[in-house]
Amino acid sequence: MTLAATGSAEVTLLRHTKTDAAAAPSSGTGTLSALDIALKVNKLKRLHQTGGGAEGKKDIEQAAWKELNTLSEDQINSAEGKAVALMLNSWAYFAKFWEKGKEGPADAPK
Repeated sequence: MTLAATGSAEVTLLRHTKTDAAAAPSSGTGTLSALDIALKVNKLKRLHQTGGGAEGKKDIEQAAWKELNTLSEDQINSAEGKAVALMLNSWAYFAKFWEKGKEGPADAPK
C-alpha cells in the first residue's frame, strides 16, 4: 500500500495525538514546518533509544508528546510524506512508553 493510499488513516492517527492548541504548551515551533517537527521528534526518539543522555527517558517522552502536539490541523493536513512517516514512526515508538499508550503520557490532557 502506498503512502497516498494510507494518507487519510495516517492523518487520523496524527489528529489523535493533537490536543487543543491552547492546552498544549508552546515550545516555539509555531513557524516550523511539519517536517521540522517530525525531524525534531525523530531525534528525540533516537536519543531515547540510546539511553536518554543527560535527560531522563521520561523527560524525553514528555518532550516528544509536547512537540507532536504543537502541530496545527493545517500542518497535519498538508504534511508531506516524509514528515507523516517520521511522525507516525516516532508516535508509535513513544506510545509503547507513554502511560496511556497512544493517548500519551499520564498527564496528557484528554
